[in-house]
Amino acid sequence: MNIDKDTAVVILNYRNYTDTINCIESVLRESQSCCMIVVDNNSNNGSLDEIAAHFQGRVNYSYYQPSTDVSSYRGQELLLVQNMENGGYAKGNNVGLRLAYSLGFKYLMVLNNDTIFKDTKVSLLTSVLEENPDALCVGPLLYKEDGETIDFNCAKRRATYWDFFVLSYFGQWFKSKRWIKNYYYLKANPTVGEAIAVDLISGSCMVFHSDRLHRIGYFDEGTFLYYEEDIMAEKGRRAGFRFYFQPKTQLIHLGAKTMKNHSHSAITLKSSYNSAIYYLTVWRGLSPVKARFVCFSKYLFMKLYLLKRKIVKR
Repeated sequence: MNIDKDTAVVILNYRNYTDTINCIESVLRESQSCCMIVVDNNSNNGSLDEIAAHFQGRVNYSYYQPSTDVSSYRGQELLLVQNMENGGYAKGNNVGLRLAYSLGFKYLMVLNNDTIFKDTKVSLLTSVLEENPDALCVGPLLYKEDGETIDFNCAKRRATYWDFFVLSYFGQWFKSKRWIKNYYYLKANPTVGEAIAVDLISGSCMVFHSDRLHRIGYFDEGTFLYYEEDIMAEKGRRAGFRFYFQPKTQLIHLGAKTMKNHSHSAITLKSSYNSAIYYLTVWRGLSPVKARFVCFSKYLFMKLYLLKRKIVKR
């Protein structure tokens, strides 16, 4: 793989620096010419120092200082950025994206730290952005940890209000073959071989055209976690842009280990619910009452989980 010097990779870290190191290692195995910007979301566990120590003597790295002229960081392979607060996924990634834009990169990749490059031809992704003036961003084909099972979340449709129920815990029994085929692009067309426009791609790997992303204002920081790609799709749609899926290149998505490892189940449920309400009211135009109705199954499961946890603790 070749990531040319026009591409910056933004990786958000929260406590789990081991996954971040493995992610960086996978990128380095396939390219020596990219810039990686690691943004630590106030982990308070020495994450950036651990990452720096691991790559000492192998990679040119710098700790980013806002007071320093940004031009002095050009040519660095690894930039380590320390956030003083954990503002969530969107806000944390925006720090890295804005820095990458100020450094003059043409393409900006948002890469989850629980992903591994494997035959990930980023040039095929950036070429989609070049060939399609309406392309805001593009994502690769995703595989699960075994490297063989497709993660169908890599290309899916814009959720209907019914989908919110079907995708909830209580709606899992309504996932008919017809629904699955309609919701996931690769279920309907498993042999797609060319880049296609889709409603949504996975937030685990999104490659943006920097000027287009800058024009629409980066990620909406109104959410802490979840629905970032859904909101980005709406922002892009309003500006005349689309998401694209490129099946010719691949990435392994290990899964949300950070949240699982730190047992933030209550936090993730609350974040998912609050972000869904925000997405539906701000970006889909629903009233707060209608949004809560659409998300009632999410709300009910969250309350039952919290009640169960409270009972267990007694």
